[in-house]
Amino acid sequence: MAITGLRSWLVCAAGAFAAYFALATWLDLSFVNPAPTGRLVVKLLPPFTPVQGHAFSGAPIPSDAELLSHLGDDPTSDSHRSPVVLFEDKQPLGPAHSNFREISQNGLGHYAHWRDQGIIFSTSDNSDPNENRRSYWAVVRSD
Repeated sequence: MAITGLRSWLVCAAGAFAAYFALATWLDLSFVNPAPTGRLVVKLLPPFTPVQGHAFSGAPIPSDAELLSHLGDDPTSDSHRSPVVLFEDKQPLGPAHSNFREISQNGLGHYAHWRDQGIIFSTSDNSDPNENRRSYWAVVRSD
């Protein structure tokens, strides 16, 4: 009788062990990193400040990504365009390098990254980025 109980316990333990490894393997293969890829990837954290119309101001750039504060569009020269691409989840927003009127009046993903004002953007569907449960990323691409 004791051997039967031990055998049952071993069979249950082996089944649990096999189920654990099957689940662990599936989870590892099904994990999708939510961040876009690039040379520099910075998640913009709420709260985002409403500016006017559909325009929102991005949160301050974290200190570990200070490089972003040295980049940015120069309104006096097209040769100094910001290399920053703004993502909503894993989808790039755009058009980039938009002027403030286009961002605030049209919305629909228009954005700009200016040296003196940081990131001003609109969401892809003109929703409030503080409430739409999407993630926003400033990315300098690797290419």
